[in-house]
Amino acid sequence: MIYIESLRYICILCTKEYKSLFKTEESKKKMREIILLYFEIKEKSEDVKFISVSINDKHVEITFEAPSSIELTKFVSNFKSVSSRRFLKYLKSIKFKVSGIWTKNYLLATQEYQLNQKKESFLQAQEYKSIL
Repeated sequence: MIYIESLRYICILCTKEYKSLFKTEESKKKMREIILLYFEIKEKSEDVKFISVSINDKHVEITFEAPSSIELTKFVSNFKSVSSRRFLKYLKSIKFKVSGIWTKNYLLATQEYQLNQKKESFLQAQEYKSIL
């Protein structure tokens, strides 16, 4: 029997209505700061380890390690709430109006063989939904 203490995950969050919220380097930098601060706090309290982040115009990809005992849906929901609130505050400071930043949907997967295909399918579906 193998006991797995933690797993490596990738989480992809898309912007609401698939809008390009992270076009500028300044907006990407702000989101990166928000993500790093969130994971810094979680690393101390829940033993979650930040690995990397990729911020594109319309979505964010975060790679992290977490213990198998963590409640992932709560973790991601909390992250979406905290990051949305902080980023909206930033957008308000630069006079940019938007009601929220994340869609309800997100992709959370362990790193595996066909992950790139799953990521592409998820992102295509989000773009399609934004057109409807």
